[in-house]
Amino acid sequence: MAAADPADDVPDVPDAALAALDKPGHASFCMRCLYGLPAAMAEADSSRIAVGFYCLGALDLLGLLDARVRPPERAAWRAWVWAQQVPRPVRSAGADAHEHEHVGGFRPGPFMRVEREAPAADADPPHLIMTYTALLALAVLRDDFGALDRRGLVGLLRATQQADGSFTARPGQGEADLRMVYTAFVISAMLDDWRGVDVPRALGFVHRCLSYEGGFGQAPGNEATGASNLFYFLFSFLVDFSYLRRHGRLVPYLCPRRAPTYSVPNQKQIAFWILASLSHAYAFFLYVLSAGGPTYCALAALALAPAAYAEQAVLGDGARRRTLRWLAQRQSGAEGGFGGRTEKGADACYSFWCGAALDVRYPSHYELLLCFTECGGEQILGAGALVARAPHAGFLAGCQFRVGGLAKAPGELADPYHTYLALAALALYPPDEGEGEEDASWRLPRLDALLNATEETAAWARAKISGKG
Repeated sequence: MAAADPADDVPDVPDAALAALDKPGHASFCMRCLYGLPAAMAEADSSRIAVGFYCLGALDLLGLLDARVRPPERAAWRAWVWAQQVPRPVRSAGADAHEHEHVGGFRPGPFMRVEREAPAADADPPHLIMTYTALLALAVLRDDFGALDRRGLVGLLRATQQADGSFTARPGQGEADLRMVYTAFVISAMLDDWRGVDVPRALGFVHRCLSYEGGFGQAPGNEATGASNLFYFLFSFLVDFSYLRRHGRLVPYLCPRRAPTYSVPNQKQIAFWILASLSHAYAFFLYVLSAGGPTYCALAALALAPAAYAEQAVLGDGARRRTLRWLAQRQSGAEGGFGGRTEKGADACYSFWCGAALDVRYPSHYELLLCFTECGGEQILGAGALVARAPHAGFLAGCQFRVGGLAKAPGELADPYHTYLALAALALYPPDEGEGEEDASWRLPRLDALLNATEETAAWARAKISGKG
């Protein structure tokens, strides 16, 4: 029996007239969010670096960063991001790790800190995802990375890799899944320094996450999906309050100015505060960081692996076809957008996670190892042609909010996360160009699907972060 052709799964969606992409409105929305989030997103303040990257990255994709951002503002934002780089003291890493490792990276933002005579090394640790978004935000702002603690980044990667090959969000703590593997790989690729990663062990973890459906779960045995558990992330991300009670006082930072200092609450008060914070605002913060697109993260990590591990990084033909079919089936025939897992409705963020997964490409040094030819030797899946572009753009056009920004679905409120990822998806899969003004509005800079940035910004990041350009 002949193998099924994944092209048979391209959704048959009728074309419809496409409204213009409201570039000025989306740029204004991002500028507003850079200076103050709407009330519904206020507690995303605790992940300020990620929000900043989504806003700055969206302006970069819209081609309006230079027009909207004055040089003093650009300098101020660069300085603020650098202020989140966490200086790490020398520490003893244990018998099985690198002794006296220097650990660096970036924290999520000045949301809270501990006041004490000496800095508390464990109270405000760096975070892998926030380090990645900080580096990209600085690249968007065209920083020269002269202040980058490259040794500390290598130490951060060593301190977060686990025995099974995965990485935790923070040294020795937090969730460990494919998002963190991708983040570790992309940081190493931008540094052009892989000393902090046990690559074979990490690649083994990636391959074990492949599900029977063809997509990848966040960890071995998980459902193939584009999102992970939100509530687990809250408890793994918040500061260790027991440490704060022993060693200092809690100082919340919910705005650029210093907030008043409070005495450390007891555990019951902390529990009530956490539960009260599980509102729509905290849900936004969690969603920003938890919808990691494990299939995209897996394929991008395979493509980012160094040439010495090319044979281990290549997907076999059977796995490739299953993954190709699973991704192609995520585009909704009724809505035109992509859903994140089987039977899930379309959501603007999955237009990037699934669409970028279809566009991920191997470097040229993998060419002789690939066991397929029908879509071109340099592509992992080679399936960009399977995306129905016109209905896909129509779905995202419907996600545009009336005062700027893009939402997860038509009729929902806009937010920076969905605005950025929707624009990134459109940069990968623009609708067919016509001659009218509406058609011209959809032209965006080309996107580097591996780094998730415009090609110009990605090239800057690779050259400057490594210190070799």
